[in-house]
Amino acid sequence: MQWGLAYGVGNCSGRPSLEELGRILSHARAEGISLLDTALMYGDAESRIGTLQTQGMRVVTKMPSLADCAGQELGEFLRGAFSESLRNLNVDRVYGYLAHRSADVIGSCGKEVRAFLEDLRASGKAEKVGVSIYEGYEIRDVLRDFRPDIVQLPLNVLDQRLLRDGTLAELKAVGVEVHVRSVFLQGLLLLDLERIPSYFEPMRPLLARWHAQAGAQRLTLAEASLSFVRELPEVDMVIVGAESLAQMHEITTAYRTPVAVDASGLACQDPQWVDPRRWRAT
Repeated sequence: MQWGLAYGVGNCSGRPSLEELGRILSHARAEGISLLDTALMYGDAESRIGTLQTQGMRVVTKMPSLADCAGQELGEFLRGAFSESLRNLNVDRVYGYLAHRSADVIGSCGKEVRAFLEDLRASGKAEKVGVSIYEGYEIRDVLRDFRPDIVQLPLNVLDQRLLRDGTLAELKAVGVEVHVRSVFLQGLLLLDLERIPSYFEPMRPLLARWHAQAGAQRLTLAEASLSFVRELPEVDMVIVGAESLAQMHEITTAYRTPVAVDASGLACQDPQWVDPRRWRAT
């Protein structure tokens, strides 16, 4: 998302230039990173990716919300959005194509959306199809009618809801590929305590405990954030965002730390603070 929009509570530099994106991508490839996650809704991220050298990279993108259909015939809307993504990305197929909202897979138009995704998989236009979720109940509703290949979900040291409620274990039990996002909680987990926006003042004691835990284990905040998700056997892919080559280098270096972080006392169960959709101001 950072490649097409100025995104994240910790973002202070806006969108990176195309030249910087090229440097980020080259470094990522050299480090063995082989997957790009984007979406048609992420500003012009897809078209910017389409100008880069992405050979050998697997691309996952997402269809727009059906709320954007605006009276258009559904099948035409779905086909048009997918075709637009392929044109933007300058590819003829993608590794993964996800519904951006679980409601679009299980709602009144769900049967047609599911059939569309399954047709993409059968035709080879998308190697895998799936859905992005926020809450555990969403995937249980989805699994009643649809077997996704990929599920993308939020997970970090503060937001352990889908780990603790058994969602991750349930997905792995049925062979779903799990991609976790929000591992830095929009960058909030990486901010110095004095830079935390006043909106998050009620979270300050928990964030201070998080800083203390990372420090006690002699880990940087990035190392501790990535260590937590890396050590979980249910996790197949860890999605990160980088606005600069320096950030990408920091992330790849941090990911290699061999120390497992102890996050047992850091879980926050209040979605107001761990679900960015609910943040009223940052």
